[in-house]
Amino acid sequence: MARTRAAQPGTQAPRGRQLDRDAFVGLYQDAYRTLWCVAAGVLGSRNAADDVVQDAAMTAMERLDQFELDSDFTAWMAQIVRFTALNRGRREQVRRAQSFESGGPEPTDEPASEASPVLSNGRLRRDQDAFDDVVVAALDTLDDTARACLLLRTVMDQPYRRIALTLGIPEGTAMSHVHRARARLRTALVEARGGVGAGARKEGDR
Repeated sequence: MARTRAAQPGTQAPRGRQLDRDAFVGLYQDAYRTLWCVAAGVLGSRNAADDVVQDAAMTAMERLDQFELDSDFTAWMAQIVRFTALNRGRREQVRRAQSFESGGPEPTDEPASEASPVLSNGRLRRDQDAFDDVVVAALDTLDDTARACLLLRTVMDQPYRRIALTLGIPEGTAMSHVHRARARLRTALVEARGGVGAGARKEGDR
């Protein structure tokens, strides 16, 4: 994942003037990690998330005149990222289907990290940089909005109000998605490890 400045609680365009390219670049850098989480949530993995965010940025720069001044930049960009990721996912599905029909080799995913990036309570480790097979499998059972909510909460530690604004959903829905996603990850991790740690203290619960 590309390293950029940490996202701010809210990112708004400068007041009283049209959003120009210089202003766009600054806001984009501030929002990058949030946008990456949205892309990874839609794609179901971190593969190609950087490319999706960059493609979305190119699209957004062509639509600067459509951005409403004084509105939330991150929420606006998140919608573009979401649509870009959905389109990429559809193209990938078509490519996989064509490869299967032609008898070609199946695309391989990135190698998994040996250390689990998720704690027993479903929270991502702060030092993790990859998803292991168990976590990926569990994340694949979630819809794209639930995955994005989980990543924004666990990776970015964003408040539910902010997650709701970014994804354009009610705050209660964001909370529900995160709660169910964490429960699913906890179950998947316990089952994968033969039930070890099922009764352990839920580290980091809030």
